[in-house]
Amino acid sequence: SIVNIIQTCNSYLLTVAKLISEEIKSAFLGIIDTFVSSDGESIPSGSRWLEKIDVALEKAAVMIILCSPQSIRRPWINFEAGASWIRRILSIPLCRSGLAKTELPAPLSALESSDLNNQSDLAKIFYDLAKILDCRRPDIDLISFIERCQPIIHEYTYLNRIKQAIQDIVNLEPDFTDLFFSGECETKTLGFKGYQYNQAVPALGLLQEEGLITYPSRVTLLGANDFHRRAIAVTEKYLKEVLPLLKWD
Repeated sequence: SIVNIIQTCNSYLLTVAKLISEEIKSAFLGIIDTFVSSDGESIPSGSRWLEKIDVALEKAAVMIILCSPQSIRRPWINFEAGASWIRRILSIPLCRSGLAKTELPAPLSALESSDLNNQSDLAKIFYDLAKILDCRRPDIDLISFIERCQPIIHEYTYLNRIKQAIQDIVNLEPDFTDLFFSGECETKTLGFKGYQYNQAVPALGLLQEEGLITYPSRVTLLGANDFHRRAIAVTEKYLKEVLPLLKWD
């Protein structure tokens, strides 16, 4: 492959990686081959995936690394990026999902990065590919490409905000796990200590604002330590629209 596209094993990011792969192939009339890990095509079922990735790295001339606030914390991203660095492969961190180029950690920050929403950055990637092939950069409708990526990135970013809010609540009070993941529309009345409730307020507020939970505005305080009891219920919107995505993701 000429272009190796790295992404974490996530359904949303895989869709974006496929869009990039298709755009590259289309722009260069199929003379460039691409490799996308975990797409079900680059690595067929039953293949030894680590060997397939190693072979792709040996053939790659360009590495595009999809970077989000979540993916840059995954060991696999740095593993493949490090392998490309050692082999002197042109490596391009491509930032999206709210991650700015200035927020890239080392060693990714040492590479010349691009932004998925920036036409000039994307044009530079296609220019680099054309230079490797010793041909003119193709005319590409980058605005249309960015617009196709936006709904996927928006949903991915939204889902991660919801996941983080739920995680914050469950970390404070594990008994809320069943409320969010049982799949039933039920109400749980649980208690928070004063400091726990203060930490949970931002997450509870976000979920309520999005119409995913309901809970009364009035707080019942019990005892000298300000023990808060709240009756919290998940909504039909959460069960129908969000929970299936959390399980799919």
